[in-house]
Amino acid sequence: MSQSFSNNIKSLLNTTVTNNFSIANERLQILTWLTLLVPTVRHRDIRDSRVENVGERLLQTEEYRSWYSTPV
Repeated sequence: MSQSFSNNIKSLLNTTVTNNFSIANERLQILTWLTLLVPTVRHRDIRDSRVENVGERLLQTEEYRSWYSTPV
């Protein structure tokens, strides 16, 4: 095997290992960030801040009633 061919193989392997490490590291960072989110807590917070009948005014407008009653 020629020296330049051997060097090319080593370079290719080093690049592949480095790229795979970068991808794995990025994936780990994303997964770590996602695990910080707790969907049940977020849902509870949003649900608790909900105001009753907040959309009733919209449902009583003529624009909505006209749109709603228009056949598809």
